[in-house]
Amino acid sequence: MRDFKYDVAFSFLGQDEGLAQRLADIINEQYSVFLYNQKQKDLAGKDGEQEFADVFSNQARVVVVLYRQDWGQTTWTRIEETAIRGRAYDHGYDFVLFIPLDDLKKVPVWLPKNRLWCDLQRFGEESAAAIIISRINDQCGEPRPSSPVEEAKKFENDLRFKVELERWRSSSEGVQQVIKAVESLYEDLESQIKLIASEHPTIKFQIDKGRQRDLVVYYPPVSMTFDLNITYGNSLKDVALSVICWKGPIVRSQPAMYFHEPEQISEERFVPQLGRDKVIRWQNSNRLFNQQTIAEYSLKKLMNKIREH
Repeated sequence: MRDFKYDVAFSFLGQDEGLAQRLADIINEQYSVFLYNQKQKDLAGKDGEQEFADVFSNQARVVVVLYRQDWGQTTWTRIEETAIRGRAYDHGYDFVLFIPLDDLKKVPVWLPKNRLWCDLQRFGEESAAAIIISRINDQCGEPRPSSPVEEAKKFENDLRFKVELERWRSSSEGVQQVIKAVESLYEDLESQIKLIASEHPTIKFQIDKGRQRDLVVYYPPVSMTFDLNITYGNSLKDVALSVICWKGPIVRSQPAMYFHEPEQISEERFVPQLGRDKVIRWQNSNRLFNQQTIAEYSLKKLMNKIREH
């Protein structure tokens, strides 16, 4: 079995150093990580070009590229790209994982079309770190047991984040952040509904915006309502996004009279959670969603309920 100095090496542009560091902090608990900013002392006085090439060609079990379109055009990422492509020529692409960061979600044209990449926006940093760890294990990497000092550092970070989370849950800033996240979710739902209509003109969902941070999506004979219930302006206690399916139309933008009261079909509650990356995600009983995946999940659920009724 081949021996590697590092389990994973990160290649990235300077603007993404913070992201690389956060991912490395998660992975470094059990695996060895190469980050240039952490290894400057080791590289001092050596042939930088050769050392970098050797890390990405031979020393790292897995290579993670935080990819933007300018990657491969700077001095160091050009060296790293050459090393990666040379290694792939001899050994294939199983060792490399691309995480595209540009809005267009593009990867290099030379990357084989059947290679998977990680959508950071969709899954978040912690899930991305889990995917990287899975790739390390696929390449025969083995987690090392942590020392008491390393466990203490993790414990300290956990306590610090717990305090930060409690402060966030009891702040007006936290409430406003959740409100903005729901507004962004509604915008994403509208965008996806417009995309569905453009691709499938016979499917026309109706959208009705209420006046109290609520939204209705309707396609006969089922409505889906989204309600964010906030009691206090400076507390997220008991706050959740309620998503309910109804048989029949629901009107929220104006007072309405119904010939038949709508019948509730299903209900789910999504509780806002703040990740270590400061991004809000939504937790139900089974799963954690980000803005995009909760919109996709809800629309697919609505279409399933329409089929059933």
